[in-house]
Amino acid sequence: MAVLKAAADRPPGVGARRLTIHYWSTPKLIMAADDGLEVSLAREHGPSDHKRLTVDTVITAIGYELNRSHCSCLALSNGSLSNERGRLLDNTGKPIKGLYAVGWSARGASGTIGTCRSEAERLTQVLAEDSARAPERQLTGSDGLAQILQARGHRYVTFQEWLQLEAMERARGTASGRSRIKFHTSAQMLAFLEQTFERRKSQG
Repeated sequence: MAVLKAAADRPPGVGARRLTIHYWSTPKLIMAADDGLEVSLAREHGPSDHKRLTVDTVITAIGYELNRSHCSCLALSNGSLSNERGRLLDNTGKPIKGLYAVGWSARGASGTIGTCRSEAERLTQVLAEDSARAPERQLTGSDGLAQILQARGHRYVTFQEWLQLEAMERARGTASGRSRIKFHTSAQMLAFLEQTFERRKSQG
């Protein structure tokens, strides 16, 4: 609270963005508007009032809880995948070789980006430990993974293709005065990549 009060008391600075926090407010309705989206907020504590905000984007960040409709073949515990240090466990409590979880899927909807980052670092150590115990397995890196995906007929995105997607999202954003405008679905991303490939192919 001391940090928030100090920020509130600080004189406004010069910048193109302003952060406004609506405490104790719950979004009740999201509707399409002529110039974006309109969000209806209801105040849950203190004076009862409603606000309507016109926004460009709405991002949900309320977490999720896994259940049988999401996962029918792996053991669940308190809304997350049963695991030990990230190693997934079967219904008898034994580790499943080669399967891991991290983040909300491993501990439930709690924590921050920093929490996920530190957990990912710890899981990397677990992966290194497991790899060291399996010297007989040939590790072929990204090339080996590409061969497996190709053999199974999966369409995957290479790093060079990701760079193309990154450049296009930034270009679309620049045209609208934003940092980027993202593709909304995998189908849109793949369609763009196929169009880019066909255009380059036709150009020789």
